[in-house]
Amino acid sequence: MSRRALFICGTPFHVISSIILQHQLGIEADIIIYDAFANIDKLTASLKSESIFGNIRVLNKEKEYRLPKSLISRYIYAFLGYFRIKRMVSRVMPEIKEYSDVYFANAQVVDVIDRYNYCYLKKYYPEINLHFVEEGWDCYDEKFYELTTLDYIFRKFVVRGKTHVLDATLHTYSLDLYKWMNPQTKRTVVQIQKPDSVVFEKLRRVFSYYSNYDLSSYDVVLFDTVRDEVFTKEGSEKFNKIVQKLVENKKVIVKSHPRETERYFDYDYFETEGFPFEILCLFNNFDDFVFINNGSSAVFNPKLVFEQEPKLIFTYRVLSKNMKNSLADYDSIIDNFKKLYRDDSKIVVLDE
Repeated sequence: MSRRALFICGTPFHVISSIILQHQLGIEADIIIYDAFANIDKLTASLKSESIFGNIRVLNKEKEYRLPKSLISRYIYAFLGYFRIKRMVSRVMPEIKEYSDVYFANAQVVDVIDRYNYCYLKKYYPEINLHFVEEGWDCYDEKFYELTTLDYIFRKFVVRGKTHVLDATLHTYSLDLYKWMNPQTKRTVVQIQKPDSVVFEKLRRVFSYYSNYDLSSYDVVLFDTVRDEVFTKEGSEKFNKIVQKLVENKKVIVKSHPRETERYFDYDYFETEGFPFEILCLFNNFDDFVFINNGSSAVFNPKLVFEQEPKLIFTYRVLSKNMKNSLADYDSIIDNFKKLYRDDSKIVVLDE
């Protein structure tokens, strides 16, 4: 079989990484994009004009895979689907078996559809090379790949074979960071190269519909979170006060979380919501910016992908008693992430 790759993407950031990898590997490739984010029509039109991928398919996975609506039904679906992965995947993606390499986003541990796609190929087409592509900071810590007991049982006795995420190659933007976080790893991990001038300009053209975001008049980007999921009521109020003190006399723009509809500040907000912040690194250099956040994975990517080094201020430690879930694991990744910065004093975790 001649080499031809398929990239399966769920967000624009996955598309960015797929474009970089396709250029780096120099292989013919097709792409499937899940219809799950804004401006997908503009994105597909740009991809077609650049002729990066041979075939481009937009797939509504909820409709095509007939995902149930209710949470309980989805939970049942997540496990019973293992008994019918061949019928299900071959119906929706009959072409998937024709590729030498298939690249998934790293969310396969939690994304039930890509879990099925992955297990289907592992069971019925073991000759196909399977890969995962970094999509955020949690890919750097292998304990986040632990399967639930039920998932382990279903994979072991229904699918069989090596179907854990760790059995596939991971492509990541920092091989050093992965090794620092997992010194005993046995996983195959491959470095994604930083985009050179050719692929950088290609990315700028693909995402040119975001080029109007000139942030040169701002000093601070505030990454807000989903308040009800992260903070107690007191914690949310404390976060607001901390931010207001930090940004006094500075020009601030707020990046809302895609799942947060309420606005908690009087600062400027990005007009378009729900897009990955990494796209803005194509049109802005953030070296002289301050990024304030409680514990957002997006703040790592300007450095990991584009070698930009904004000042990072984290609040999760000072607000630990007012959060619904601990982010204590952040300490380890931040300590290791500091080693990548030319000036690690630009990374601050507030204690008080």
